[in-house]
Amino acid sequence: MQPQYLFVYGTLCSEFHSTQSSVAQRVLQESCQFIGPGHWTGKLFQISWYPAAVRASSGTVYGEIYKILNPKALPLLDQYEECASRDRERHEYERTLENITLLNTHNQPTSELTAWMYVYRLSTEGLREIPSGNFITHSQHSQPEIL
Repeated sequence: MQPQYLFVYGTLCSEFHSTQSSVAQRVLQESCQFIGPGHWTGKLFQISWYPAAVRASSGTVYGEIYKILNPKALPLLDQYEECASRDRERHEYERTLENITLLNTHNQPTSELTAWMYVYRLSTEGLREIPSGNFITHSQHSQPEIL
């Protein structure tokens, strides 16, 4: 069986600290192995205290890549991202397989892999773009408005 990977770019990142995401982060830490930093081609927006990554032909979204050790983690993370089958019909996110670039410690690309990722499905009209593509850096320098 091929290894499965997960790319996270927001509240599941190891450097993000919030009571809202602590249980999901624990699931990630206990069920996955950190591989390294990575990026994805797309754009990043601020929704509230959390971000949204959307497909785009340009732009870069930075995050972390994890190897999934326990596949039972994915349904639990789907619940956190509110895209499990039992969640409301119009999900904000969908979990899809995407091409992710693995970065070395100098943020240079080293390889590509396919990883699960939570992609935002709704309109970004009226949302603030995060031009750096890095939610962690952005959230450390700003206080997002809680809606």
